[in-house]
Amino acid sequence: MARLHLSHLVRLSVVCAVLPCIVWGGARSAEAGKLSSARSTVRSGGASSGARSNGAGGSSSGLTSSRSPSGSGLRAWGGYDPYGDNWFSWLFFPWWAPQRLLDDSTHRDSAFPLAPYADGAQGYVRIAGVTPAAVLVDVVAVNGAGETLLGRGSALRVWAEGGAADLSLARGSVGLLWSGAHRLELSGEVRMFHERLSGTKSDQLWLGSLGAHYVFAQSEGAQLRSGVGLRVMPDGANQFTGAYFSYGVDLYPARPLIVSVTGDIGALNGAAVGSLRATLGAIVDQVEVYGGYEGFWIGNNDLSMALLGARLWL
Repeated sequence: MARLHLSHLVRLSVVCAVLPCIVWGGARSAEAGKLSSARSTVRSGGASSGARSNGAGGSSSGLTSSRSPSGSGLRAWGGYDPYGDNWFSWLFFPWWAPQRLLDDSTHRDSAFPLAPYADGAQGYVRIAGVTPAAVLVDVVAVNGAGETLLGRGSALRVWAEGGAADLSLARGSVGLLWSGAHRLELSGEVRMFHERLSGTKSDQLWLGSLGAHYVFAQSEGAQLRSGVGLRVMPDGANQFTGAYFSYGVDLYPARPLIVSVTGDIGALNGAAVGSLRATLGAIVDQVEVYGGYEGFWIGNNDLSMALLGARLWL
């Protein structure tokens, strides 16, 4: 059965990752030179995009509140008031707030089934003391005390996707995400942009990334992660590198739906690079088909596009 799923994923990979480049590669050019401009921005260390950031500093005064810290009225957060206890804690609101909303504890053991919604359970992650007992075949996870958990100690998902911005620009990519029982994750992706230029000319831009993440909040129906990574852009004999910070969430609202929202911000050779994407997928057995949109920017160069992909949960 696993081989059958893998063969299906390979076929979907060809459609999602290769077909857009072939179709858009043969179409008339709507706007040429985006990839060349993005490459030049990275080569120059982002010099061409620095002017846009000058106006950001003047807006901070609008964030100042005239209300007294004691009137924040947020003591419903389990007796914790970010204003009253420590105003600096507001910087970490995106991390501690989801954990409190999900009533999560990093001390609880967790494990993974074969795929989201497997065995009729809700969501994806199996949490000791929360998830009802479920029977999972084959591999099971065991904690430090030798107690059997409700699934496997690690899981892997691999995907292939394609995207198109207009009649001249498209991309394909493949990637993976490994998840461990201790909330640590490793990810990797390779993507290729293809742009149709005038006449029979075309241009390609390759990007690769490796990341490490920590799932700081989770429940059966949600996983929130953040982490850091390395991004690489080969350019002939040269190779430009940079780091990025990422934040994302996977939601499992109801069978067979999967909602993913992720974003990252970083740099390549000093040039600002950022992305924000959202996808909606449906899973059957261990294969998910999804669609969505990704905003992707290198300096002032907008490489955003609609997406279609397939993901295999292992």
